[in-house]
Amino acid sequence: MSKQIQKINNLKKLEGFLQLNFSKGFKYVDKAGEFFNHFYHGDKFPGYVMDPTGMTVKIDEKTQLKVSPHHLWMHFVEPDSFDYQSREFLSKAKLVNSIFEPEKYTRLGWRSYLVYECGGTYPDIIPKDCIKGEFSEIVFTKKIEAFDSRISVSKLIKESANTKAILFDIDIFNKQDINATDFNQISTFLKDIESAYRSDALLEVVNDLLK
Repeated sequence: MSKQIQKINNLKKLEGFLQLNFSKGFKYVDKAGEFFNHFYHGDKFPGYVMDPTGMTVKIDEKTQLKVSPHHLWMHFVEPDSFDYQSREFLSKAKLVNSIFEPEKYTRLGWRSYLVYECGGTYPDIIPKDCIKGEFSEIVFTKKIEAFDSRISVSKLIKESANTKAILFDIDIFNKQDINATDFNQISTFLKDIESAYRSDALLEVVNDLLK
C-alpha cells in the first residue's frame, strides 16, 4: 500500500523555528526595553530570561521569542499553520527593523519538524540494495524552489500509543544579504519560503522517501 501523501499539510507540524540574522544591531543595548514593551498583556509581562546572549520571552505556552544584537529567533510548538508562523514572525521582524535599525540582514531561515505517522511499520526509506543494516537517519541537502535546504529524516516512536513515525527535520533558508532599507524583501522571502514548504518540489522529496 502506498504511503505517499497528497500535500505537505498532511504531515503533523510538531515544531517550527524561524531565525533572522542581522549585523550592527547593537541599538538593542539601548532600546531593548522599547522592543519588549510590545509584549505586555495589560499590566502583565510574560515570563522571560535575560543573559549576555540576549533576552528570551515566553509569549504563551506554545511560543517563545529570543532577540539579541545579532538575531531574532522564534519557536512555535504544534503551530496551527505555516501562515500563522509567518505572520507572527514578520510582525516581530518589523519591530526589530524599526527599533534596532540593523545595517543589513544576512540570513533568513525557517526550520520545521514535520511528522508522518506510519502505524505499525516504517516505510523503506532507503532501498535495501543501497545500504546494509537498518535505517536510522539520513541527512541531505536539496534545492527547494529557489532556496537551499537541509533535510534530516529519522525514526520516531510515539510511546503512549506505540505508533511508529518518521520525523522530517527540514530547514529552508536564504543567505542573501539584504540592506535594512530594502526590508520589504524580508517579507517577500518569508512568503517565498512558506510557498517552498507548500511546493510540489518538497512534496516530491517527501513522497520519494515514503514510497
